[in-house]
Amino acid sequence: MQKSFFHPAFLLTLILLVIASCNTKTERFAIDERSLPAIALTYKDYASALFLADTSNLAEHLKKIQPDFLPFLNASLDDTAGIRKLKNFAGDTLARRMFGRTQQVFASQTGWKSMLEASFRRFHYFFPAIPIPVIYTFVSNVQPDQAVMAGPNELLIALDCFLGYDEPAYGRLGIPRYMAVRMTPEHLGPAVWAAMYEAHVEDKVLRTRVLDEMIASGRKYLFIEAMLPDVPDHVLFGVEAGKLRWLQQHEGEIWTALISEGLLYSTDPTAFRKLFADGPFTADFSYDAPARIGEWVGWQIMRSYAQQQPNKRLADILISGDAQSILSASRYKPR
Repeated sequence: MQKSFFHPAFLLTLILLVIASCNTKTERFAIDERSLPAIALTYKDYASALFLADTSNLAEHLKKIQPDFLPFLNASLDDTAGIRKLKNFAGDTLARRMFGRTQQVFASQTGWKSMLEASFRRFHYFFPAIPIPVIYTFVSNVQPDQAVMAGPNELLIALDCFLGYDEPAYGRLGIPRYMAVRMTPEHLGPAVWAAMYEAHVEDKVLRTRVLDEMIASGRKYLFIEAMLPDVPDHVLFGVEAGKLRWLQQHEGEIWTALISEGLLYSTDPTAFRKLFADGPFTADFSYDAPARIGEWVGWQIMRSYAQQQPNKRLADILISGDAQSILSASRYKPR
């Protein structure tokens, strides 16, 4: 047998270093989830209530279900023009096809509901004063910008926006791949918590500089990560795994470029578009680099900041300090 040139202690250290380099997640918000109280979520299926209705007498049907679906039916149902629009939507070929696909993809699966229930248990632990919303599912006719909407006491989820990146309808509608990769069942969770953050947690601050936008974005992703600690980073960030690896491998170079080009304190709209605009890549860095690099850097700064604040609650971390003081306290210095 060939003798190893490495001492076992050295090999163990090397393995630990490799593991550490591959795991950028913060452990600051780890919880023994077995100790959390159960939360029973209320689900209301507006899509079925609409698409399975007898459209020959739609107005009367909608009046009966109106109290259960006020986020969608909070208007006079004696308005013939409004009823006509709803009837046309209920009979729309694409909308009905999308309803059928949501039934195929989601109706027989409970994993997405289990994910939501587990993450809402965490949410209630961190933010006990914020009410748990009623969850409404609907069909948007594939409107990704309306995929998830959160209100004071309700959460609206368009299930037709999470059917899978290879959903044929997405291709026919011309949805680009970089967007379609975020339209899968596993991306439903991050979309839910992004909407919940913006509706209930986000501290609205003026974002005049690139650094301000970075920190604001980083807070959001830190929150989403805290709600979904077991979800991979590329899913949380909404990019393909290979593009996330590119970010991790070039983190130090990205930071050096931001500093050397004086971008952190820039107020130039061109810099904002370069670092925060959505798209398939960031050509200024590499065609292998994803878009929204500024958001990702902000997330890493906030991760580092959270580790430097072991006694601060998540709620306080998400609203404390201006961007400059957070950057300084984070001690963020990527290799």
